[in-house]
Amino acid sequence: MKPYLLLSSVLLVFTVPGASYTYRNYEDGDQCAGADIKKDCDDREGIPCYVAVNGPKEGHVVAGFIVMTMPRKLSKKEEAAVRAKLPDPEKKGIFGYINEVVKQRVYVSDGHRGKGIGTTLMNHAIKLGQEKSDCLAMTLRVRQDNPGAIKLYKSLGFQHVMDDWPFFFFALIYKH
Repeated sequence: MKPYLLLSSVLLVFTVPGASYTYRNYEDGDQCAGADIKKDCDDREGIPCYVAVNGPKEGHVVAGFIVMTMPRKLSKKEEAAVRAKLPDPEKKGIFGYINEVVKQRVYVSDGHRGKGIGTTLMNHAIKLGQEKSDCLAMTLRVRQDNPGAIKLYKSLGFQHVMDDWPFFFFALIYKH
């Protein structure tokens, strides 16, 4: 299997009806209170960060963002745990990864939580994986002491595949 990077060449911008957030790829100058978005998203190769901007008039004020990697080389232990959940564990393919909290994240600023931003950002990442016919699963780590995030990920179809203290390792299995 040849390694490659999924590149997004289409600028994705849309507004969710009933919400005042615009969703698009990261742009130079974007700022997010409480997070070093420039460090996570500037000069990123492959899939760009995807951001929620608090209304079209706010310009570069980001309310939330997601960072993901595809393809992602999983550890042997991680790959075995995910493959155990696949209908065909021997199937060749790649894995996507929604980068973990701390340095890289699905991040929603204080004051913007509970408004569907995290769900919308996650759905974008899930869709990118679904569009790749050779992507077997989208994976992520979540802190074991974060019940809100665990509930969100399970509601989106992710399943717990492995413990990796202090994290759980989750996977959403694609049915291509």
